[in-house]
Amino acid sequence: MRAGTGALPLPTLNSQLSTDMTAQIGEKLIFNGKETSISFWPSLPDQHPGIIKLEAKDIKYDNRSICSTACWRGYIGTWAIENGYFYLVGLVGQYKMTDKYPILADWFSGTIRVPQGELIYYNRAGFKVYDREIHVQIENGKVIDSQSIDNRDREFNFPKIRGKNLRNFEDFWKNSES
Repeated sequence: MRAGTGALPLPTLNSQLSTDMTAQIGEKLIFNGKETSISFWPSLPDQHPGIIKLEAKDIKYDNRSICSTACWRGYIGTWAIENGYFYLVGLVGQYKMTDKYPILADWFSGTIRVPQGELIYYNRAGFKVYDREIHVQIENGKVIDSQSIDNRDREFNFPKIRGKNLRNFEDFWKNSES
């Protein structure tokens, strides 16, 4: 930290999640017109004309979570799934969006787990399982499939995954089934 700036340095999330680390703040998702939180943070692109990385002196620290160990990535994004596409619609923290929003998240491919119903499992690394979820498969920002998942009768083998480094929630699901 530079003297006199009043700004705290923001750490950056390493690409792996340890099951022994502080639970990370989830991203926000607008899905079917309702805001929910997702225990996953889609990456931001390295270079995008609609996203600017702020210098420490320009970051607003009105959200204390941004500079805590619960937000190693240094930002909280708000995302939306609308009309078959996945968009970035807001950023708080060490990044900001220019006036060109929403931004089609065409850099993102993966599965977004949208919580539905009651939380049935949580651990301090931030892994959450809800009794029902919608798994939305996205490829280059376009929704290609979605499935309703009922976890109420599903068995999870959580002791087997404890202590493993998991890159993402797909690794979590694969490890919980083995």
